[in-house]
Amino acid sequence: MSKGDVEHSSACSDEEEKERILEFLEFHDMKSSRALEAITETLIPSDHAVASELLARLNLVTQVGVMPSFSDAGARTGYLLKRMIHRSSILAALFLKRETSVMISAKMEQDVCRVISLGGAGGSDAMAMYLLRDYLKSKMILDVMVSDYEPGWKSAVDRLVPSLSVAGVKQNESDRVVFATCDVCQGLDEVANREVKQFCRQKVDIIVFSYVLVENALKLTTGHFGILPQMFERATDDCMFVFIDSSLKLWEPIEDLASAHGLVTARLKWSKRILRMQRTANLSKNILFVFKSSRSE
Repeated sequence: MSKGDVEHSSACSDEEEKERILEFLEFHDMKSSRALEAITETLIPSDHAVASELLARLNLVTQVGVMPSFSDAGARTGYLLKRMIHRSSILAALFLKRETSVMISAKMEQDVCRVISLGGAGGSDAMAMYLLRDYLKSKMILDVMVSDYEPGWKSAVDRLVPSLSVAGVKQNESDRVVFATCDVCQGLDEVANREVKQFCRQKVDIIVFSYVLVENALKLTTGHFGILPQMFERATDDCMFVFIDSSLKLWEPIEDLASAHGLVTARLKWSKRILRMQRTANLSKNILFVFKSSRSE
């Protein structure tokens, strides 16, 4: 199956898409701001100096391809305050694009949607799924694993669901958000990824790699792309992979790897009409979508 061969709906015009995205982002920003306040009030306060240094190092990631340390608790809180709402909005808004809306609508009609967020930090991708479900008025159960190399993120992830409840985001009593450590630079069968492997024993609907691959580009490109080959190999029908990162530099080898496993790939772009608006100007332009079609040969 060729690159870019992703089924999408054309029922929504550019103007309708723009209005829908803006309406959702207004909803998202209101709810996520309240939730983030509730999350961070229980964490170690932000250390502005250390957080600023961490963010500066992250800006150099595309050049060096080496992940900076998130071990400082005050820096992690500062990172959440600066980046969590933005990261959440990128993923959630992406699922309202015409190219993906049909597929995400199908997920929202399931009884359960199982999601893994790799490089999930404090749970921004999980927040995105909760807010998107609430906005779309879906009744599905969310079963989410947030996984990251830094174990210190667990305290923020543990606060996510109760904080979303404080923000008035609807819950399902069977929902679950769990944290696990992982290392995307190692294979799925390695000890470092045992909890991710266990989660993958059941069907996974959405797998998100969020700002984690370019950070580890040096190790990944010299180590056969770590966890990716086995994740692609074991993907079940209709599984969606979403890659969001600070650069396009790894997209071509990832596309080749996905295609070798019979998966569909597409680089998704926002229209100029959307990106020229103030609220949407910072939506990520570096998005790779990979899909395991049930019709793949």
